[in-house]
Amino acid sequence: MTTTTKRLADIMEKLSPEEKAKLIVEDLFRDKPTLSPKAQQKALRAMNREEGLRYNAYLDRYNRLKGALRLLQDLSYQASGDLYARDRILFYQHALHEVVDALEFPTSSTTSPANNAGEALLVNNPNLKPGKPLELKLYGATLRLGVWGRKRRTSSPSNTPQVELHKKPLAALDMYAQRIRETAADMKAIHHHIVEEAQEMDLEFLQGWAHAAVESVRQHDRSSSEIILDSFMEVARKEGREAVREDARDALNLFVTGLPGVQEDGKVDWHMVRQELSDRDPREAWGSGQPVDDRWALVWEDLEENAETLRRIREAPLDFIPSSWDNKQYQSIKPAVLKLMKDIVRKRSDNE
Repeated sequence: MTTTTKRLADIMEKLSPEEKAKLIVEDLFRDKPTLSPKAQQKALRAMNREEGLRYNAYLDRYNRLKGALRLLQDLSYQASGDLYARDRILFYQHALHEVVDALEFPTSSTTSPANNAGEALLVNNPNLKPGKPLELKLYGATLRLGVWGRKRRTSSPSNTPQVELHKKPLAALDMYAQRIRETAADMKAIHHHIVEEAQEMDLEFLQGWAHAAVESVRQHDRSSSEIILDSFMEVARKEGREAVREDARDALNLFVTGLPGVQEDGKVDWHMVRQELSDRDPREAWGSGQPVDDRWALVWEDLEENAETLRRIREAPLDFIPSSWDNKQYQSIKPAVLKLMKDIVRKRSDNE
């Protein structure tokens, strides 16, 4: 036995069953495991029955957390799908706004065929209603192109939106917003449970996996300025300095004032600031790209975790379903089929 092997054997002998289990679990993710298979077997054989039970209890707890983590990842995919489905409608609305702003109709008195057509359609058209905006009915929305005729106003009357979504896309946006928030509330509850358990087990990598599972959803609707502030906070923490958000905000404002062309009339183009900071911020550029109305936005920090889901996972970590699923896709599944699905997930978790 070499000196290193003997020293390692002495260390293993002093470890508790939980610490041995933790070492073996962490070895699964090391490029070079601390213990060889032979050393693992020797450590296991050296434990008495009570120590073996404690060792197995730790591993069982770890496997339950793996199943919860997998569910958290599945919920993240579900929420992301709904977020992108919502964003497609919002992108369509935004694109229509840009179309309205960019439209130009030639209506001068020259003899150009295009100008003559514009005159006939938008000035001398007897079907135009005096004082009423010109409306275009499109799929899912109505465009209002200002008031035309002989007394033209390029802007629509006050309190009249230039782009008005129809009832069906508005209902779809409301539906997605509700589903996204319900799923996110479940995610916060499961994330809370995983982090709480992983801290007690001293498994930092599980905490990191849980944070990573929710990050893209958490960041999706955050403003560009908030994402940049997160980066400033992260840099401060890595440098060992106390991360105070107000200090980060002051540092960001100081940085922005030194950037050319990012401010116009006192307003900051945060997308341009993010582009300027891209080399300093290695994280993925999350987010929908456009500001989201509060009616449909997901504000992760303002969302309360689902207390019922947290209760369920604590009481039955292998046999629970998130509260938001109660009236959704599992409502029509027979109990026997649902039990079979749970058993499959449990076996898959045990095998990994």
